[in-house]
Amino acid sequence: MTSITAQQTKLNLELVPKENRFDIGKCNGRIPHEFSPREPTFQVTLDALALTPCYLAFLITADVPEVYMHQFWNCIYKHDDFYRFKIDKKKRFKLTLEVFKDILQIFPRVQGREFDPLPSEEDTMHQPWRTFAAIINRSLSGKTIGFDKLRLSRAQIIWGMYFQKNIDYVELLWEDFTYQIDNKEFKKQEKMYYPRFTKAIIHHFLLQEKSISWINRIEMHTSKDDYLIKNLRFVSRKEASQKYGDVLPDCLTSPAMKESKAYKTYLGFATGAVPPKAARKFKKASPLNKDNVPIPKDEEPVKKGKRLKTAAKKSASKLATGIVIREPAVETKSKRKETEKVDVTHGKGIELLFDVALTEED
Repeated sequence: MTSITAQQTKLNLELVPKENRFDIGKCNGRIPHEFSPREPTFQVTLDALALTPCYLAFLITADVPEVYMHQFWNCIYKHDDFYRFKIDKKKRFKLTLEVFKDILQIFPRVQGREFDPLPSEEDTMHQPWRTFAAIINRSLSGKTIGFDKLRLSRAQIIWGMYFQKNIDYVELLWEDFTYQIDNKEFKKQEKMYYPRFTKAIIHHFLLQEKSISWINRIEMHTSKDDYLIKNLRFVSRKEASQKYGDVLPDCLTSPAMKESKAYKTYLGFATGAVPPKAARKFKKASPLNKDNVPIPKDEEPVKKGKRLKTAAKKSASKLATGIVIREPAVETKSKRKETEKVDVTHGKGIELLFDVALTEED
């Protein structure tokens, strides 16, 4: 470690002690550029999202000193109808919904109209709506485990896309973002909320306030450090194959998209012309037996030498990996405007919409 790096590391620890820092985990992920997944539903969903007004929210990122990200969530607080936070040792900055809109560059589809509320009842939808829900929760959520508890905002984003409603996507994201700020002391979560959006906010003010130090660009959190959305599970653990409902509307398709192999494959499954593929089930190998090879009955088993016994002991000491732990669902109240008459219990449709298991792609 050079003297400059050691000095800067010491200054960073003085700014935010190690015990006050968050774990930047796999949340608020980014869709990588030029990403071509093998699964047709996944590819079709990415192509459809690219046609929506909120697509930039899935891509936006920045390179900023990581210590400023920890400082943001350690010092931000609500002041009247906006929020205050510090960067380095400079004056406190003002964060509002309008600033958030300027950063994300996303605006309502129809200007001069009030927002359309979500219908109280909805149809049961499956693929590709489950994939939409999975990507939205992975990319636009600040939680690292499980789904964002403010499910209504997620549903409104999807319904706004489908019905071309006048949805202010940034305000829905802002509602989730400020909910985490207002409740961070109560929740005492060790994971950092919205790391990608946090970087975008800090970068915005760093460009405006030229006097703020970039701390020699040491310990930067860059776009390469973002969690990338590449691995998703497309079949519910309780089902034998993917379930399809409504086909994508014309507003979420393009002529080039309809000519793609992925769309044609998806359309065949969705219309019932082609039966959906059965889910691939893998049995987890026991750490005691994963190195064992089945021996035919007509062959005598080979006697194990000393080396084989040593290897067996080492394999027995290894822990099983790949276990998914789910947290129990906890209902919370969303800060929705009273003028919007929305039923937050949407029945089976909304449960299916968000019943998406996220794991590595087969």
